[in-house]
Amino acid sequence: MEIVTFDDSAPYKHLSLRLMPSFHYEKRVEPCAWEASSHAVSLLASLNLQRELAQFCDCVVRQRQNPGQLHPAHRCVLAASSPVLASILSSSGALVELQAPCLSDAVLALLLDYMYTGALPYSSNQYYSLVTAASYLQMDELQEALSAWRQTEGKCSLCDRSFSQRGSLNRHVRSHLGVRPFSCPRCPMTFSRQYRVTEHMRVHQRCVIRSDFQAASSI
Repeated sequence: MEIVTFDDSAPYKHLSLRLMPSFHYEKRVEPCAWEASSHAVSLLASLNLQRELAQFCDCVVRQRQNPGQLHPAHRCVLAASSPVLASILSSSGALVELQAPCLSDAVLALLLDYMYTGALPYSSNQYYSLVTAASYLQMDELQEALSAWRQTEGKCSLCDRSFSQRGSLNRHVRSHLGVRPFSCPRCPMTFSRQYRVTEHMRVHQRCVIRSDFQAASSI
């Protein structure tokens, strides 16, 4: 049995398809892989639409801490995405209740989107929560993808410098491009950072005070 894994650049690279061997199969690996990839994309897109419309879903996932928030899903997709979920599903009915604190509703929604679309949930605010949840659910490929994204997230595309905060990266990129988006309301001067405007305004204030003083002295 041959295993065809989709190209790393494909949006559904977390999927793999097992194909039965056939005569002269070696000459048809790439066309078969392409057809399988196209079929998988179409199939998962249909399943995701069913999930969003709550149609043909055979289970509902919820977090014990928030029982009112329900997430319709397909058992086969959940089981194929995580061995931990597969174990939980084997002993549960249509209602799948998750107890792990790391699986909050916000994180659970992002994980389901990844399972059904293969799109990496780019969320800086939820990064550590996603890594924890992916580790708990043993979603190895998601963990690797998040780790790779984290390494390049704060890297400047114009040089080799890296930054831990998005704001610092944005300011650094502006320095490359010469962008000065912050302008003085009293003169044509512009600045790359907001606090520079505040410092500059003190110059105007001193000029006003000096002018008032000179006017008062001339009386």
